[in-house]
Amino acid sequence: MSTRRKRLFLFVIAALFIAILVIAGGVGYYIWSEQRVLPGRGEITLSGLDGAVEVYFDRYDIPHIEAKSEQDIARVIGYLQASYRLWQMDLTRRMATGRLAEVFGKSLLPVDTFQRVIGLHRFAKRAPSEMETETVALIQAYTDGINTLLKENKTYKTFRMSIKQTIKSGHLPIALARILAKYKANQDQSSESGYKQMQYMWKYASPFLPKMKKEYDVAISYLWPHDLVAKKVKAKTKVAWIHTDFSTVETDQKADVEIWDHFHHIIAVSDDS
Repeated sequence: MSTRRKRLFLFVIAALFIAILVIAGGVGYYIWSEQRVLPGRGEITLSGLDGAVEVYFDRYDIPHIEAKSEQDIARVIGYLQASYRLWQMDLTRRMATGRLAEVFGKSLLPVDTFQRVIGLHRFAKRAPSEMETETVALIQAYTDGINTLLKENKTYKTFRMSIKQTIKSGHLPIALARILAKYKANQDQSSESGYKQMQYMWKYASPFLPKMKKEYDVAISYLWPHDLVAKKVKAKTKVAWIHTDFSTVETDQKADVEIWDHFHHIIAVSDDS
């Protein structure tokens, strides 16, 4: 195989890795799964394993997996990755398929257009035909591990749909909440209306969203806005994780403060946050 073809092949594999996250679905950056794995605790059952798998976490909370087969390792990796970084996986999936504007507003249309021209998702669809059977099986096991974690609530699933699809699915209140959020954000005439639109979307849709049934010791909201963990998750301790430099974005600060009042701790990842 020529060097050029090898590079293309590696590129396609990377593209596939991103695109297969599509089936992970969910509101990846919001929801704690009821089967969430906690370091050093308990047993869970994953379908499709060839045998028992042991996962232990070192003092840096890095998981180590012992299993009988590579497919079992891949399946457990998918489960663990989705447990801790599902929100980021879904965000990456949106970026690779050119669908960020659906959530964050029209300001990201140039990014979506660029990604669709590159066509990572098109490469990903063709990639399995150029891979060995064993490689495809490992990727499928990894994906199955992700989907084992997900028990997607149909109402939250509407956040991945267009407003038209949301109406067709029978969730009219959620669709109206999103239309109202878009209208109000545009009325504010912000240079980055997408941020406020997300805030208003959660504010107006919140009364129609179900609460999580389980109670947790700790619930961490990794991605702004933090409405779901604030209002829909029951936990003894709630932590908001802030990645945003608020001096560079326009948000409804009053709405932010109201949400942050629900949290016991707020963590900023840098001095600029």
